[in-house]
Amino acid sequence: MRQAFIDAFQHHWLCQHVIAGKTLNVGCGKHPYPGAVNIDPNPGRQPVPDYAYDVHDLPWGDQHFEVVLSNHVLPALCDIDKAMCEMIRVLKPGGHMAHVVPNWAVTPKRLGSKFPWERQHQGWHSAEELRAFFEQYPRLEVEVCEPFPRFDWSFRVVAFRRWEARCPSANTLTRPLT
Repeated sequence: MRQAFIDAFQHHWLCQHVIAGKTLNVGCGKHPYPGAVNIDPNPGRQPVPDYAYDVHDLPWGDQHFEVVLSNHVLPALCDIDKAMCEMIRVLKPGGHMAHVVPNWAVTPKRLGSKFPWERQHQGWHSAEELRAFFEQYPRLEVEVCEPFPRFDWSFRVVAFRRWEARCPSANTLTRPLT
């Protein structure tokens, strides 16, 4: 299966989750979603994101968005736990996250990446590992965590924000931070 088809398929799946003006697209890179608030820490991207913000320190208030999206962003984050807490914080109760995450059991590591943190990524090798990662956040309830149909290069995850519970501190996470 050609990479361009897979990218388009994943992009289409994420586009289905966009609610105009109420969706945050984290790490949009070169693929902003029409109607979403597109952020990327690199202001030199073309097309230019709406904001050059870092997901580790979002400027919006609590419970601002109904949807948070990302496409192959989570493994590249410097501090994934802080970023997850920020995404959960700006997500309204009852809102949902939709993420496309590489399956590192079949995707080669990007050792040649220009971003040093991608070489020390958090990788998931099964849907069970990825589900366990999301379930460590008490505010999230995972609805879907599975490989994409017809190819297993990536997982798709949909998680809803619960109405109560606090985000864990780094001291209370169920897995050690690396």
